[in-house]
Amino acid sequence: MPQPSSLAVRNLRRGRSVGLPSGQSVARFLKLKRLTRAEISTGPDGKVAAKHKFDIESPLWYYILKEAQIQGQGQRLGQVGSRIIAEVFVGLLEEDSSSFLAINPEWKPILPAKTSGTFTIVDLLKFVGDINPIGDAIS
Repeated sequence: MPQPSSLAVRNLRRGRSVGLPSGQSVARFLKLKRLTRAEISTGPDGKVAAKHKFDIESPLWYYILKEAQIQGQGQRLGQVGSRIIAEVFVGLLEEDSSSFLAINPEWKPILPAKTSGTFTIVDLLKFVGDINPIGDAIS
């Protein structure tokens, strides 16, 4: 059977074949606010999503994209997508025996932050004076 040429279809099939949980299941497990059926059914893809019952249990890949559209206004990841990315980075740092975090597991940032008691990547970029580290053009 030939592979579909659509990256979206290939991602959906791959997720199903490896048994990825639905986006709603991940949000439920992480105790995060789940997208509603109405939210998933919005936009030009919403009718197709509802037809395939993605508004009930969405493939994780689709859910993360829809969550970014709804929670992040298409500009950033939502709660589930952000949490997955953050945990992957932290896990990589913890497992790399030469990383600063592995060597100093109790380390907490002490640089100035916009909100006291928190420290974000935006705070770091402002501290080093490079708000746009990748520039205007990607080559």
